[in-house]
Amino acid sequence: MITTSLSVLEDGSVNGRVLHSLITRPVSGEDSARYSLKTSSAGMGHEKHDHGVRQRGEYGVAGEDVYGHDGDSIFVADGHGMRGLEASTAAIEMRRVLSSVNVRQIVRDVSAVEVYIRESMVNLLHEANFEYSGSTFVHMRMLVSGGRRFVLTTNVGDSEALLIYRDRVHVCSVAHSWDDLRVYNRYVKNCAHPKNVCYNRWNASRHRLLDPDGGYRPMMLYDVQNNRAVVNRRNLEWLSGLYKRANKPSIRHGTQGVRIPSDFHENWGSSVMLYGTARGQNMATFGDVVSRAHTKVPMDMVHVYVHEVPANAVVVGIVQSDGISNRRTLMECGYIGFTAGSSAAYLSSVSCPRDDMSVAMFVSEPIIE
Repeated sequence: MITTSLSVLEDGSVNGRVLHSLITRPVSGEDSARYSLKTSSAGMGHEKHDHGVRQRGEYGVAGEDVYGHDGDSIFVADGHGMRGLEASTAAIEMRRVLSSVNVRQIVRDVSAVEVYIRESMVNLLHEANFEYSGSTFVHMRMLVSGGRRFVLTTNVGDSEALLIYRDRVHVCSVAHSWDDLRVYNRYVKNCAHPKNVCYNRWNASRHRLLDPDGGYRPMMLYDVQNNRAVVNRRNLEWLSGLYKRANKPSIRHGTQGVRIPSDFHENWGSSVMLYGTARGQNMATFGDVVSRAHTKVPMDMVHVYVHEVPANAVVVGIVQSDGISNRRTLMECGYIGFTAGSSAAYLSSVSCPRDDMSVAMFVSEPIIE
């Protein structure tokens, strides 16, 4: 399989320019094609977040994750902070604003659909009143009409959405995290006083790690010059050699090394620096109003993407919290997800989880008459 990601161009706007994947001229005869659609969801809470809650109304609960599915949609919210479960329970309700979009609107003007969804989501983000807690949100909905299938993806934060068909793993979400250089540079362009970012929480929290100069200063992820950020290569090389100094080969490519082949600096995690202290690893979430106020991260950093699936292809959609991709690469997610058949089977193959894990899946197959 080949892993692909959608094109996001830095055009000076908050969200960049999303190039939606649409097939504008269906092949003759495909307008009568019919497809099945099966949805499922599952979760597994980590012992560090075990509070005995397994269900919240119609949703499943896994630690601080909330997840679920309905007839044509799959969704996950990954909470964090002292009120993480409350935040994720509230965040997942944002899915309801996505139910009114139809195929006719997408075909007529996909950009207008994107604007409508983003504006609706921003209104809900403004209402989130969680000061020091928050939640990601990722949602996938399949719309079928006249033999055409469209997948509408929306996400805030770093939970992932994957679409798998024809030996391709299409990453349909954008991680709103500080270690995504493209996203951080858009933040730098749109913020009068952008905040610095350090690797993980070392030396800016309770964790201590020797820096390249022999001290214990926070190791900065980026150098920012002339309104542009670049990765601090010296600190990256120092961290990448940590496995030798600590005699731990397992961290050769970072504490989240399973994410390879992502850029090396992303595998070490990152946090924004607020008054000398490392804070949240997500730059855009539902909640976290104190961090948002200090960092000036724009509310409208909401990702929306429309992807039309080619006719006659078996397609699998996956939304998941990052606890899963901390244990397997996105390509492995594609391999396993395409053959798993259900969320429970997909989740059961994850070994040695280090965080809460939640996943929701859909499978759409052509119906052979």
